[in-house]
Amino acid sequence: LHDAQQLEADILGEAREPGGTVTLASLPSIGSALVGPLFAQIRERFPAISLKILEGSSGQVEEWLADARADIAILYRYGNTQMRQEQSLAQVDSYLVGAPGDGLTAGTEVAFAALHELPFILPGAPNGLRTALDGIARHEHITLAPVIEADSLPLQKALVAGSRLYTVLPLHAVWHEVQEGRLQAARIVSPPFQRTVSMATARSKGQPKAVAAVTQQIARICDDMARRGMWHAQDAAGSPA
Repeated sequence: LHDAQQLEADILGEAREPGGTVTLASLPSIGSALVGPLFAQIRERFPAISLKILEGSSGQVEEWLADARADIAILYRYGNTQMRQEQSLAQVDSYLVGAPGDGLTAGTEVAFAALHELPFILPGAPNGLRTALDGIARHEHITLAPVIEADSLPLQKALVAGSRLYTVLPLHAVWHEVQEGRLQAARIVSPPFQRTVSMATARSKGQPKAVAAVTQQIARICDDMARRGMWHAQDAAGSPA
């Protein structure tokens, strides 16, 4: 019965404005910056579309996309791991995040070597960020020393501010805290540590018009975030614009 109702909704949806529920899965650090503007734009331009938001680790997001529990997934990709069916939205620098008044993060940039044996709070392995960080650390012959592991973004930010720990995050994940002086962030250089924000859609779920409408709004929001300085926009070929 549910499948029949969904089929009827899909057919009717082709004849009128996009509508129905679209499920978006993302990592917490992306969702915290993206979902608010996305909800506001969808509510204004496509009132018949409702959003369902799932947040989880990279492994969970991949699983939700693969079994079509999510219509759209927003992921980080490191190096050349992007899949063919994905759209590159932005290239993102990584930042060393510290407490207000911290010397290492007071400047605009910090060398990767300065991360050696800092008291970190980082996500637990397996995790895309940890894998990439640990790989660069081995190449640079330094030691990353997390004193606590936590996948929760709010907990990471709270312990950095309150317990004077460090973490590594993209700027958009701490944009408001840095603007308000509650955290500090310095871009990691020598070598830079970058990732790509990528968008993928499930092949067999959801209403095509509604999903397309949401993906178009996500792309526009990402362009706006690039203009505000949160990350680097990418052109159609996937290169920094």
